[in-house]
Amino acid sequence: MAEKIKVGLLGYGYASKTFHAPLIMGTPGLELAGVSSSDASKVHADWPSMTVVADPQALLMTL
Repeated sequence: MAEKIKVGLLGYGYASKTFHAPLIMGTPGLELAGVSSSDASKVHADWPSMTVVADPQALLMTL
């Protein structure tokens, strides 16, 4: 199987929570590798094991 493409989200507002994250997680070949958010608890409420960083540049290091 081909290696998955790692994707990171900048911010975790309404659009990311409702559309972007579920779409990425449900698309074969994509992996949601991390989220940059100032509120990690919002991300972890939906995705408990997700990597969350406050600094968007730090997110690039997880990809």
